[in-house]
Order: sequence, then C-alpha cells, then structure tokens
Amino acid sequence: MYTNIVYVPENVNVEINDNIISVSSGANKESKVFYYPGIKIEKKEKEIIFSFEKKALKRMVFTLSSHLKSMFKGVTKGFEYTLKTCYTHFPIKVSIEEKKIVVNNFYGEKKPRCGDVIGNNTKIKIEGNDITVTGTNLGEVSQTAANFEKVTRVTKRDRRVFQDGIYITKKGK
Repeated sequence: MYTNIVYVPENVNVEINDNIISVSSGANKESKVFYYPGIKIEKKEKEIIFSFEKKALKRMVFTLSSHLKSMFKGVTKGFEYTLKTCYTHFPIKVSIEEKKIVVNNFYGEKKPRCGDVIGNNTKIKIEGNDITVTGTNLGEVSQTAANFEKVTRVTKRDRRVFQDGIYITKKGK
C-alpha cells in the first residue's frame, strides 16, 4: 500500500463527501470531484491522505494532489492574470456582456468578435488598455484569459508586422 500526504494550510477548511472535496477559507469556496479507480482519499485532522495499491497510480495521485494544492492557493490568495490590448491603426474596444467577451473594431471589422467568460467566480476588470482577470479557480481564470487572446487571433498575416490583439502580460497574484 502506497500513500501520499497533502497538508492542509492554516485557516483552510476541507470537507470530503463521497469523491467531492470542498475547500473553503473565509468567503471563498471551491469544490471539485476527485475520483480515479484504485485511489482512496481520506481526511485526518490537517492532512489529506491519498492511498493506492499499484505503483502505476503514483502519477495520477501527484496530479490530484497538485489540483488540491492549487485549490488551497485559490481560496487563500486567489489567481490573477493581467492582459494588455495593443493596436496601431484601429482602436480596439473591449467589453463584457452577460458572460461574453466582446471585442469591437478589431482591424476595423464591423462585426464584433466574441468569446466566453468561464466560471461563476471569475471577475474581469477593464481599465483603458489593461484587463485584469481574477478568481479562485486556476483553470477558469487561465481559460478566460486565453479566450481573450483567442478572440483576437490573427491568421493569414505576418505576426511580426500585424501585432494588434490582446496579450497576457502577467500571471500570478
């Protein structure tokens, strides 16, 4: 029998119901399904113990423990991505409308480009050319930032010459 132990930080509460692990700290709360055949998860005081029989499951256990650690970081500190809009000729106008990213006047196009805001806890702040995406779930925050970049992706043009778009400039808190 193999085990891997993840220690729960101070001021963080963890609850395990079936295969759902809920992590909370203050007003922030995250929950995720942690299930993989052959891996048993249990809580003892300030420790989360992953138990498994086969050595081949070790990689998956480390993946699950990394997800759990990022949940701890998300509810205590949060995640933040900073993006910047760049343009030369046509000024880009970025707005958020009902969980949608809307980019107007990209390369003078009449039709707006749209993308998705992922997650319910993801918050977006637009100030001039700077965009800040914050939240408690790393996957949701990073995917929303990637969707900003994806909306303004340019094809069939030389990226060295046509550098207009929205780009991630900073990751982290």
